[in-house]
Amino acid sequence: MDGKTVGWAFAVYKGTTLKLSTSGGMSVLNSQTKMTPQTRMGVMSMSKTVTAAVVVALMPWMSIKPDSLIAPLLPSNWKTGPRVDQLTFRMLLTHTSGLQPVSGGQDTSSLAYDNLRRMIANGVPVSVPAPGQYLNEGYGLLRVLLSTMWYSPTTVVYWYNQYPGEIGKIVGQRYVNLCQSTVLADPSLHALSVVPTGPKPYTEIYDFQNTAQHQPSGDPNDILHTGPDHWYMSAEEYGRFIAELRLGTYLAGPMCWNTMSQTRAPNAAPSSPAYPAGDKFEIINIT
Repeated sequence: MDGKTVGWAFAVYKGTTLKLSTSGGMSVLNSQTKMTPQTRMGVMSMSKTVTAAVVVALMPWMSIKPDSLIAPLLPSNWKTGPRVDQLTFRMLLTHTSGLQPVSGGQDTSSLAYDNLRRMIANGVPVSVPAPGQYLNEGYGLLRVLLSTMWYSPTTVVYWYNQYPGEIGKIVGQRYVNLCQSTVLADPSLHALSVVPTGPKPYTEIYDFQNTAQHQPSGDPNDILHTGPDHWYMSAEEYGRFIAELRLGTYLAGPMCWNTMSQTRAPNAAPSSPAYPAGDKFEIINIT
């Protein structure tokens, strides 16, 4: 990785024992802060693993299965468009829902609460399950569904009415709380969140070809758009999360890992130079 990135780190576990961790380069250039295996950063789409894990882990507690329909658990004041009544948790988890992103309103992110609601109102234009299409918004919707699973669809509507304009923050915080108290419950993962935490200065994301171009790795508003992205943790912390997940520690149990590792998304890779169109790259829910 030296000479190919500003900073890097990795951690290797055997069971829950850290066998090796090391790093190189910098996490912040202008303050000459070294990258370490304990340096927290935004883990981007590896956040989907956290979301998938808490959803699958909570399913047995809620008498829900991967092939259960999501419609009964949508907030009770949401309108549902064509074929939404056929969508299952498995389709969201494997990027085969066929839902189409919506942007607009005051918060234009397609992951904002109101835009997820509009996405559901528009429905699915194709038969389901749809061909694999990498869809961040499916995991954004899982953020909302975790609140309706744990609290109830009508409770979410109560929050919406009782606290005008705050529903995005409320649902985002409930999502974080559920993850922290279940699949991230190990004491070594204390205080992980979807916003920057831990020692300062916080990690920066750099354009390696032009390091004058950079931005913070994380933002306080990320709690409004989480689910597919934004968990903020170090290499050692992420490795520990995976180790605990494999062993079935805490709420997750061994069946959680088995369900996730045996369920694959059909050719749902994003189209980019890293994943050329037509490449047989399979997204596994745990990666």
